Amino acid sequence: MFFLTSIFKEIIKTKQNQWFKNKIFGVKFILKGKIRGKLRASSQIIEVGLVPTQSIDKNIQFAKITSYTLLGTFGMKLWIFTKN
Repeated sequence: MFFLTSIFKEIIKTKQNQWFKNKIFGVKFILKGKIRGKLRASSQIIEVGLVPTQSIDKNIQFAKITSYTLLGTFGMKLWIFTKN
């Protein structure tokens, strides 16, 4: 998870105007499921930057994917918060 945290910090710092028209100010990443082959599902949450609890007036980019493996199922969700 340290690797993902460092990548998200770099995206917020330096690459904010290359991929998006608006400035990125926060990233939230959730990984849920049978991580590392455990018997029970667990979740890992990474929040980098300013992540609002109520996002009524914010621009949000959202992506979701589910993976099916031999050891179980897990899903990933990614929110990118940008300024207007």
